[in-house]
Amino acid sequence: LYNITSTAQSGVRGYKGQPIPNAKPNYKEQTTDRVKFDDPNEIHQAKIDGAHVTFHLLPDKHVKVFSYRPTERSTGVLEHTHKLTDYRTLKTPKELAGTVLRGELYGVDSQGKPIPAEATGGLLNASVWNSRQKQQDTGTKLDHVVFDVVRYRGIPVEHEPYERKLAILKEVTNKVPFLKMPPTAETTEDKTKLFADIQAGKHPLTSEGIVIWKRDSGRPTKAKFRPDVDVEIVGVTPGKGKHVGAIGALQVRLPGKDAITNVGTGFSDELRRTIAADPQAYVGRVAKVRTMQVFPSGRLRAPSFAEFHIEKGKQEVVDTHIHAFVTGPAGAGKTTYVK
Repeated sequence: LYNITSTAQSGVRGYKGQPIPNAKPNYKEQTTDRVKFDDPNEIHQAKIDGAHVTFHLLPDKHVKVFSYRPTERSTGVLEHTHKLTDYRTLKTPKELAGTVLRGELYGVDSQGKPIPAEATGGLLNASVWNSRQKQQDTGTKLDHVVFDVVRYRGIPVEHEPYERKLAILKEVTNKVPFLKMPPTAETTEDKTKLFADIQAGKHPLTSEGIVIWKRDSGRPTKAKFRPDVDVEIVGVTPGKGKHVGAIGALQVRLPGKDAITNVGTGFSDELRRTIAADPQAYVGRVAKVRTMQVFPSGRLRAPSFAEFHIEKGKQEVVDTHIHAFVTGPAGAGKTTYVK
């Protein structure tokens, strides 16, 4: 047996003492109607919705995979390496030692199709043993893509033009076949097809949108078909009619805003009942909500629940708004409500 657990000493600093990135870049967004397909300076990639991670290539060792998120664990790092069931194939050739890539981890089913974000979060937030057991029991696994370069052979390149970083990504994925890039389009024809497939819901990996890289720039722009916002869950309301015994809506607010919006659509019946069984477990979580408009007050127009945020856990909520929900029977044929 070998103890290969990353610690605060060995993990927070990677190859030759270089720090592990503990933040992810914020990318600008544009509307899909402004996307151009005939600009040779642009490269388009499918936007994969997963958990942002960094891949660290060490000489003749397994590639290590770390979350950028902070952790209170004694190790000082949040590592996902061993949750990948085939991580043993992740060996790095010596000439790529010190290379660090940005990418996404996401769950897929036995057909290779992405699973809901909540299920992916369950695989990532579980312990290594529990994560691997869940993958075995459900026929799912963690997959990944790499799309950006932080360091190449120990040299910082994150702010270099994407033309150079794309060449590095192609070299790395050629020498380490386990690593792969998201579907990428460089010609007008390929860009048009990628966009059309995602827009029509025909792409096997995503329906979110595309990421646009300019060859002479180091930062991309996102273009989403279904824009979403991150909101804090501050309460729940009881279901009525066909939703009696489940939730009617989640009460949410934008970070830094006081206005509260009820989000009552986008849930499966099963999820409504699951939340009602333990609503306090969901208050304080961060969710993605699709909305037609965000008003200056922070209220949302025609919002619809999309998914729980994989990378953002519970937030501190000062005021909760759990109005009434079923907690179980209290006597023959009766139901107890609490406020």
